[in-house]
Amino acid sequence: MPHDFSSWTARIVDAFVRSWRRIILLQLVLAVPVAVLGYVVARTSGITVDNGVVGGLGNDTGTVTVSHPGRLALTLVLFAVVVFVLGAVVQLASLWLIVAQAAGRPPDLGSAARFAVRRMLPLIGWNLLVTVMVAVGALLFIVPGVYLAVVLVPTVLGVVAFERRGVGRCFELVRGRFWAVFGRCAMGLLVLLAYSELVQLIVRAIFGIDHQSSLGAQLLSAVLTLPGAVVSSAFFVITYAELRGRRDGTTTGALFAALDRP
Repeated sequence: MPHDFSSWTARIVDAFVRSWRRIILLQLVLAVPVAVLGYVVARTSGITVDNGVVGGLGNDTGTVTVSHPGRLALTLVLFAVVVFVLGAVVQLASLWLIVAQAAGRPPDLGSAARFAVRRMLPLIGWNLLVTVMVAVGALLFIVPGVYLAVVLVPTVLGVVAFERRGVGRCFELVRGRFWAVFGRCAMGLLVLLAYSELVQLIVRAIFGIDHQSSLGAQLLSAVLTLPGAVVSSAFFVITYAELRGRRDGTTTGALFAALDRP
């Protein structure tokens, strides 16, 4: 249970070191279908990109054309369903493993999966609501979207998993701690963007600039992003734990006990 920025960072590192092997196995459940669907989108939807390069010089005429918009829309809907459903399962199972190992309990993948299945539907519903709220807020001059993202995104997983409550609880947890959470989110986002750019540089170096149309490139990209996904899981759990500890004085053991509650 962290109590300041330094211990928050240290707990994320601790969670990564303890749990990365098993969480990577869980993340593969999501990463492989997403990679395959990304390849399908690139190959079957007729997307072509004109980078506006003439005679080796770039200009401002770059365009993206879609030959089969209906097929693209259907594929993107399937993509969204996979991300929301499998993403919820992976998030919940990863949370279970992180908390179990932090509490000194056996990291049982079977128990993690059973817990994830029990809480999957509520998390999918709340994730959908959070997505809509942040999107609408972003359309309202950006600032409301940023506020809602900082309040809801880092906390909704913990609120649903541990407390069986909704987004109202997210606002309670962040009250009086908005700028602290904003700083943690900004740091996490910068790290994630930097790591994602590194992954893309590696993939482009191996498969070339048109790597999106290669299944091998999509799979390599998915594998290389797995460590970042583990850090993201730890970020959500530790950020919630810090807020919950400050608000209620909750301990690691109490968090694990809450996971077994019917």
